[in-house]
Amino acid sequence: MSGRLVPGLVWLASATLLLAGGFLLFAYAASRLAGGAGAEARTALAIWAQVVLVKGLLPQLWLCLALWPVCDRLLGLRARGRAGLAAGLAIAAFVAGVPVAAWLLPLELPRLPAVVFRGPGNFAATVLEMSVPVWLAGLLPALVLRARGDASRAVAAA
Repeated sequence: MSGRLVPGLVWLASATLLLAGGFLLFAYAASRLAGGAGAEARTALAIWAQVVLVKGLLPQLWLCLALWPVCDRLLGLRARGRAGLAAGLAIAAFVAGVPVAAWLLPLELPRLPAVVFRGPGNFAATVLEMSVPVWLAGLLPALVLRARGDASRAVAAA
């Protein structure tokens, strides 16, 4: 078990760091572009970044990585190589996005306001917009681990 657990934890940690780091760089760049805007706009951007990262992207990533073995077992994706890994993680990212957007984003938490969707189209767009970075953050470390020879154990452990 520990032979599969360590690569799985490395995959989880590296995907989390990649997603959080990439999103924080994006939020920083957006705040720099809004540098001429007032303090109110910068505060709104900071709150948006916290809500999206803490209530949206990170929980979706963790749920995606937990759903990957289910997708693999149901669809036999591991045998299809990198394409199977990419397809399975895309499916898992989208499926993980639905409960996160439906239940976690609208939840009112201390210092993290609720997200209000304007309709089903807005909900679907949010799920898709969050699924792409989650998919990439799960896929890129898995491909690197696969190149090192650890991916089959990491993908099986996650």
